[in-house]
Order: sequence, then C-alpha cells, then structure tokens
Amino acid sequence: MIITPKITRVQGISEKRRLPRLGKIRLGVKVINPKTGNEYPKETSYFVVPEEVAKVYGSQPIELDVMFPVNSLDIVFPQAFKWYGDQKGLKCIGNGQIAYRLDENSGEMIERECPCKLLGNGCALRCHLLVILPKVNMGGVYQIDVGSYNSVVDINSGLEYIEYLIGRFAMVPLKLRRVPREIPYEGQKRLHYPLQIVFEGDVNLINQLREDNKRIIIATESIALPAPEDINPKHDPEAVIVVEDTNGGGDAEVQQPVSQQQSAPQSVQAPVNQQESKKNVQHGKPLNESKPKEQQKPVASSKPPTEAQLNAIRNMTKRKGFNLDLVETFISTIESSLKASQIITSFGKGDYTELENFIAEITSAEEIEVPEEVTTQEPF
Repeated sequence: MIITPKITRVQGISEKRRLPRLGKIRLGVKVINPKTGNEYPKETSYFVVPEEVAKVYGSQPIELDVMFPVNSLDIVFPQAFKWYGDQKGLKCIGNGQIAYRLDENSGEMIERECPCKLLGNGCALRCHLLVILPKVNMGGVYQIDVGSYNSVVDINSGLEYIEYLIGRFAMVPLKLRRVPREIPYEGQKRLHYPLQIVFEGDVNLINQLREDNKRIIIATESIALPAPEDINPKHDPEAVIVVEDTNGGGDAEVQQPVSQQQSAPQSVQAPVNQQESKKNVQHGKPLNESKPKEQQKPVASSKPPTEAQLNAIRNMTKRKGFNLDLVETFISTIESSLKASQIITSFGKGDYTELENFIAEITSAEEIEVPEEVTTQEPF
C-alpha cells in the first residue's frame, strides 16, 4: 500500500501574511458652500477619525499612538506624483524622472518623462501612510492619505532617524502628530498642520528595543500590507462632508462670491439709506420707502438655484441612499437659490426631514385609487 504524503502548504503562498485595512484617517473635510453649492477640500487642525478611533482619542485628536508593521519605507509610506483626470482611477504615476501614463486606446501604461505640464494642473504629490493604532486595534492598518511636502519630508526624516537610533522602526511605539506651522506661500504666511513622527524614549528604551531587532525584523519580513486605496479625491465616496459656516472662516476664493451675495441686500436696506432719507425730509424732499422694498424682494427669492447647489443636494442624498428619481422630483420643486441654500444647510446637519416628508407625501398619494374613467383617458 502506497502512502501519499499529506500536503497542506503551498510554497510561495502559504507562508505569506497580509494585514487588512481597517479604515481611513483623514486630514481634512469636504466643505459645501450652501449659497453656491460648491464643494472643496478644507484642511483641519486635527485627525478626522472613524468611530472606533474616536472612542479612544475623542472626535478631534491631534496626536495618535502608532506603530509600523514592517521595516520598509516603500511599503508603509509609498510616494508618487499622481494624476487622475476626471475619472475615479489613476491615469498617470511618476517619480519626478519617469512616469507611466494610461493609453486609453490600448489600456497600457506608457513610459514618459516626469514632471510634465500637468504638475500643478491636476497632477500632485500623493502618498499613503499605513499605520497600526495599538490602542485601537492591533489586527490591521489604517490608511492616511498625505499630499503635503512638509509632511512627507518630516515623516521620511523621522522614520529614518528612528531606524538610525534603534536599527529599525517596525513595531516601535511612536507618536503621530498634527503640528501647527506657518508656511510661506505667494508672499504670505498661512497656518497649516503637517504631520510629524515622534519617538518619545530615552537611551535606556533605545537599548532595550535594540535587543529585539533580529527577532522583529525576521518576524515581520513575511507580513504583506493591503494595497493602498488609491482613488481620485474628487470621487471619494467616504469623505467627511460639512456645510461651510458662511459667517466664519473658509476658502477665501469660495468666500469672495458669498460675501458679494451677502452684501447685495445690505446696499438696499442698510441704516445709511434711512439716515439719507431723514436728511431728505429735513431739506423738504419727499420720502420714497417703497423702492428699497421692491429692490430687496427679487434678491432674496427670485434668483433660481445654481446647478452646483442642485448637484450638492444630489450628492448628499445619494450618500444617504435616497431614491434618485424621488430626489429629482424633490429638486424640481426648489424654486430659488435661497431655498436650495437652506436645504443644503439642513442636510449638512443631518436633518433630512423636509425630503422625507416630501417622499412620504408623494408615495402615499400614489397609493390612492384613481377612478377608472380618469385612468382610461389619454390626454396625449
């Protein structure tokens, strides 16, 4: 009788280990201006974290405890120039010397020089930091997308210095921080919050960690990490979206037309006009109070909603899973830009009551039986 050896492992496959991606941590939010409907990214001073991380660090942490699962900078922090165009997926990737761009006819990536004229016109530095949060979950990694020059330099510098001190940075307890810094741009200083990797240990801890270098490096060599989720930020379905406070801060380029919209009615009803009217009375001139009221009315109500506002409403309701046809019917009832602005503000606060009531009303109306003689008529 021939005994066949029992085979339970496949060389080159069975020894591989891959950690799952548990979620994404973001460095900003997408902001919707309710008056224009325009959506744009806005940096925050804190990490925008998922719910399980917020339970440990709070909803707006500026510091996280992190570890890196492997001792390769190329794996835990891949960096490149990337261009997506208008589509969701990547169309070109480069390293500053050569790039590979998608040929849409053949579907192949064609080598070309890098950088090109697209740098700064859609192409930008984009990197992906993959970290373990030991106080949250040791069973996988979180991804942080980074596009800041200063963050990239500081992270690279921090990890290489830690490796110089200890002999590795894998499985070393570290701090990841958002650090406020004034950065010059076009002659002005702007406050940003780049990332910094910090090792908080004295010489005794360094010597203690060095003793375990060989074991850690050998143990982590077989660990693979998930490929970074690499999609166009414009089409990121899970990005956190907030509605801009038009009375406060925000993107200056977006705010400028908002301030113009806000100032328009003030020129009609400002107290200066009343003082001017009093002067006219003192000089025997008749008052004309009806004219300002007539001018104010169309500014507030008759301006139709912009396409950007309507698209913002579509995107917000789509993320909540509302029926698209019913949403379009709801949108068709919005008559003014002011009304669209109010709806976007409510949706941004998580209040979809107006849409829910509208849907409930029209769906209940569809259930009402219509007399047969009406249904048999064909008006067209």
